[in-house]
Amino acid sequence: MNASEQTRRVEALALLEVFTKRILPGAIRRIAAWKGIRRGQIPDLTDELRQELAVDCLLHADTVVRLPTSERHTRWMRAAERWIYHHRVGRNKNTVMPDASLAARGPGVAETDLVSRHSIVAMGNGRLNLAASAASGRKEARRLRQELEVLATELGCDEQYLAFWRLRLAEALTGLAADLLRDRGAVHLLARQRPAPDPRGRLRRIRRIAAHFRVRSSSHDVRSVLRDWVRRPRLDAHAPRRLLEHATGLHPTAAGTWLWLFEACLVEADLVAALRAVRNGRRVAGADRIAITLARARLLEARDQWPAAMALIRRACDRWPHDARLARIRAAIKAVAP
Repeated sequence: MNASEQTRRVEALALLEVFTKRILPGAIRRIAAWKGIRRGQIPDLTDELRQELAVDCLLHADTVVRLPTSERHTRWMRAAERWIYHHRVGRNKNTVMPDASLAARGPGVAETDLVSRHSIVAMGNGRLNLAASAASGRKEARRLRQELEVLATELGCDEQYLAFWRLRLAEALTGLAADLLRDRGAVHLLARQRPAPDPRGRLRRIRRIAAHFRVRSSSHDVRSVLRDWVRRPRLDAHAPRRLLEHATGLHPTAAGTWLWLFEACLVEADLVAALRAVRNGRRVAGADRIAITLARARLLEARDQWPAAMALIRRACDRWPHDARLARIRAAIKAVAP
């Protein structure tokens, strides 16, 4: 990612911040009243929509910035309505069977549909009793599980669905790690307007995303990650690094996540792991070359190679003379230079 792309993303997110403060809350209240969504669900719904619209800003920054204000707001309103219908209203039309082998809370898996196709026996907590269901249908448990996997795919809980939510989970884990590092003062970021750290909000979002990964063989790796962060997350000093290692495992082509992992490794003074994170981030297509360069300079500084770090920054300033980040760093260095 070059400097102009980064600038457009920042501008798009700033426009979204205005929209989410002034327009989105009232719009959600109207949609909730119209769709029969309980008022107690509105705060969580607002957080989820803000995250989804932020993804739109990151993926389509050029379009978002170029659109006139009215068209941009219309774009986001329609996206919000579609999202609410798909994930809240459409999902609630049927009673979801919390099946141990189905990705529940996906596109409308109705209990009546399952019962009509299979002799389903549920336990007291609503989860599928696979052994009893197989015995009731006079078939092997493995065969029943395979049939339910096929049914889940037919009903929309396919690889594309799981891949979408894997990405959302990786983003949420990265956001939580970044908020923890910022909240603890463990990182020093260039000054610009950012939302305040909100680890509790991030955890709520991770728990909501977790509902999309029921017990299926295709979601085993994701569920292994979620076990650490859903019920009793241990948010100790090492939590940011663990979160980011999980996030890069789920989404290894996100250069920004590798850079946050670099920061977490630097906090732990693990310079070997920090270097590995920078190298992995550098290999990602479209990575922010200036951010990677600044990370390399910080790594040289951590190794007490200050002259080499300074030389790297000077070369970066010569290569990208109009980048605002480098200009601020160069000014800060001059201010403290003897």
